[in-house]
Amino acid sequence: MKDTSIKVAIELAKEGEASGVVSAGNSGATMALAMYLFKKLEGVDRPAIATTHPTMMGLTVLIDSGGNVDCKPFHLVQFGMMGDAYAKYILGTQEPRIGVLSNGEEEGKGNELTREVHEILSKTDMNYIGYVEGRDLNSGEVDVIVCDGFVGNVALKISEGLWETISAIFKWEAQDNIRAKVAYFLMGRAMRRLEKRLDYSEYGGAPLLGINGNCV
Repeated sequence: MKDTSIKVAIELAKEGEASGVVSAGNSGATMALAMYLFKKLEGVDRPAIATTHPTMMGLTVLIDSGGNVDCKPFHLVQFGMMGDAYAKYILGTQEPRIGVLSNGEEEGKGNELTREVHEILSKTDMNYIGYVEGRDLNSGEVDVIVCDGFVGNVALKISEGLWETISAIFKWEAQDNIRAKVAYFLMGRAMRRLEKRLDYSEYGGAPLLGINGNCV
């Protein structure tokens, strides 16, 4: 990676010749170089990727969205802290509600990892509300969803395909008859507004939290 563009970009940012780095390349390579050159913030074991997802009430942060596939409980606790700070100071959310992504909201749900994270977060000063489910990614009932990078990336990819599926279904159904075509035409503005709310490409890149620099 001696002369790769991402390495050169991070070095320029580190030297103060750029305010930050935006990469459209491999997220793993970007994360590794950012950790090596920017260094991690004090107290952070693993940086994490934070993505924002639209809800009826604003945005929900999903962290980690793919940076760390295998995690230990204290990693997820740190993700929760970073997500809390991001929601509070960047998105302007007062008292962000933090939840751990699980297979149910009941106390006994989850696996060994999520149960231990749940226990630790319950004892912090953060506004931890407990387990949340995949549907809460867009429900607006939680502001920060914490998970490992494997689960987070799966949730992210499902979310990214949401608008494409909805749009394709609408277009298909509009071909049924003339009334459907007229209705689809009249709904043009509403569809474009809906697209801006649901299309993941409208929300830009995802910041890498936990490093001593700006990297997206």
